[in-house]
Order: sequence, then structure tokens, then C-alpha cells
Amino acid sequence: METSSLVMEMEFEQSNGNGSTTYLTHNFHTYPAKFIPQIPKSTILQFTKEGDTVLDPFCGCGTTLVEAKLLNRNSIGVDLNPIAVLVSKAKTNKLSDLDITIVEKILNKIKLDVTSYYDNKKVNINYNIPEFNNRDHWFQQNVLHELGIIKAHIQDVNKKELREFLATALSSIVVTVSNQESDTRFAAIDKQIKPFRTFFELKKKLEGMKKVIFIWNKFNGLKEFDKLPELTKIGDLTSLDEDLVTYITIHNILIPNEFKVLAASYPGAQADRVVLVEPGTGRKQKRKYIDIISYLPDKNITAMQENKGEYSKSSIQKEITEISKYNTDKNYKEALKTFQRRFEESSVDSVLKIGVGFWSSPKFSLATIKELDLRNLDYYVYISRDMKKWSIWRTGDIDIFKKNEGEVKLPNIKEIGGSQTAKLEGGF
Repeated sequence: METSSLVMEMEFEQSNGNGSTTYLTHNFHTYPAKFIPQIPKSTILQFTKEGDTVLDPFCGCGTTLVEAKLLNRNSIGVDLNPIAVLVSKAKTNKLSDLDITIVEKILNKIKLDVTSYYDNKKVNINYNIPEFNNRDHWFQQNVLHELGIIKAHIQDVNKKELREFLATALSSIVVTVSNQESDTRFAAIDKQIKPFRTFFELKKKLEGMKKVIFIWNKFNGLKEFDKLPELTKIGDLTSLDEDLVTYITIHNILIPNEFKVLAASYPGAQADRVVLVEPGTGRKQKRKYIDIISYLPDKNITAMQENKGEYSKSSIQKEITEISKYNTDKNYKEALKTFQRRFEESSVDSVLKIGVGFWSSPKFSLATIKELDLRNLDYYVYISRDMKKWSIWRTGDIDIFKKNEGEVKLPNIKEIGGSQTAKLEGGF
């Protein structure tokens, strides 16, 4: 049968949400216009057999190369973009478990030097901040110094594959800590990146990437991957960060309670729907990224919620003080109405309820919450220390939730066993 006929008759595996397209190393780095892995997977299965070599002459971030490795094919990738080459290598390179343990030591060295920078002490490693057009327009000074320190430590790593792994992690956080609004919006905004934020974004990214490499090192082909039992993600977690508290609130609490989610904010992408509290000041005005804005049609209630990871009295109080302005400050109130008119017209005249969410710290108790000024707070969501239960406590008379407690449910992931047998040939 001719190739054209085979292509026309091909059936592509369907993706099932974000998790089915970002498994293993596919989530190492964002990349514009990349296709979902199901496309090269189906194509490779149709036209090749195990042991064959797959060529991708415009490999981008290496999606085809990863799928070739999963299917026990060799692969060659070519691309003019140096970021594409770097990311493709990092996604398909072989690293040992020992290599990954070294990452923690490198992070400790970076943290010491970043601390020295902020303490106005001598930084151990020599680093420089490159000159380029509009540099200070796109990056805060403290961010530039943290990036410079991180880059210097990465360049100091001897093993090429490990250096590429670390450089990919650094590249993946640059937009997050820059003044660029998001990966797809190129306006510069005032993000007010705090000291150490750049370092902690890197640390967080590397923690996820390290887990994937440990999985790669046990991998024994896609057939084995498909047969493996699912484990709930909560079983692998030792802590909950702000992102997970936001996820739990949306999917375990708000949606089951019939709320319509109008906006959600995550690091990196930030929010796709922002609240503008300084009208008339143009692109430089501050954009407020609320963790969750939702609307309950039955009771005509808008809920605004900010979240934190582990409970901290000072950080929670700060969030309460800031988000309460939408009930008290004229500009904030009008900014919210403008947001509502744009994204949910029926919510413009709704009653506003303010909430916060957090994960219980070891010392947290219900008595602890009384230390906060709760006058402007309508409810708070807290997740138990063992990360198995969530509960809602309200401070006002109106109970806006039909269900006030429940079990924490997070997406499932795959656990992979066996040894690596797939061979990969580089073509970079």
C-alpha cells in the first residue's frame, strides 16, 4: 500500500487531558506550537518497528524523540534553535541515579551564594550579568543576579548531560521570573519578584524533573508502561504547595459545590484573566493575579480566594489584608466589576465573599486561626496535615457551600518498573 494511503487510514490515539500529554519528560520545558505526543507515537507505530531509526528534521523540543525512545526505536533530531537542541537532549539523555543526587548539592551551593548576594557578602562563584537590549525592561535586578549565579554554577558542572539537564530547568523558569506576562503574552508587567523566588522556582522545577529521571532509569519499554497500576499522586507527596491547594479547592470543593470558576492563577502562566486595579495607567499598571475567582449562580455569590502552602500566620494575614481591599477600596471594587462585566456579566451585582486556603502546619490547630484578624474574611479552607482531608470553616452567617468537608483527591500517575533497554542515538 502506498504511503499516502497509509497516512489517510491512520487512527491517532486520543489524548485525555493535560496529564496524558505531559507524562515523563514531555513536561520538562514549554515550547511553541509543539504537537501532542500521541501524533508521533501513532506515526512511529504505523511506519516503523522496534530497532528502527526515526528522523525528525525539525525536532523542536524533542516530542518525537521521546516517543521513539518509549517505543524502543533509535532517533535522530535536527533543529536550528539552540533551545530546541538543549531541551531535546535533556529529555532523552541518560543520567544515573548518582547524577541526580548531585543536583541537591548544586542547589545547596546556589542557595548559599544567593544568600550571600542578598546579605551583601562575597559570592563564592564568579558570575556575570550579560548585556542585551532592554535587559532592565524585562528583568528585575535581583532576578538578574540570581539567574547569573545559577548559570555560573551550571557552567561549573563537568558532566555534559547533567549540565544540559540543569540548563533546561533554568531555561524553563526564565519567563516565570521575568517581567513578561506569560509564555504567550509578550507585554512587560510589574510582577514584583521577591528575593529567592528565582532560586525556589528552579528548585521546584528540578524536584519534578529528578523524579522523572528516576522513572526513566527503571523504564523497560512502552508495553510495560501501559500495564503498570496507577498510584494516586498524593502517595508521592511530602508537602502541599500553593498550586496544589488551588487545585484541591477548585476540583474537590468549588466545582462539586456548583461554582463556576472564572479565573485561576498558577506560577509561570500566572492567570489568563487578571484584575486591573489602576485604570488609565496603561501597560505598566499592576495586574492582580487572584488564585481563584469563582461564581455561584444559585446564590448570586462571587468568591475570591488566595492560597498558600503550609500555614504561616504572617503570610495568611497578609493575603487576607490584600484581598479584603475588593470589599473596601473603591478602585479595587470597580476593578472587580470590570472583570465581572468581561467574563461573567451575571455576577456584576453579586455578593462578594473572601476566602483563603492553606495546608495545616505541624503546629496548626483551630485555636491558631483565632490569632488572625478575621473581620474581613468569610471562610477559610484548610487541608489536614496528612493531606487526606479538606475542611471549610466560615466566619459569617451565610453558608455558601453545600459540603464543608471531604477527602482530598488528586490526579493519578503511573509508576514504572524494570530496566532501561531502549537505545537512543543522538543526532545533534
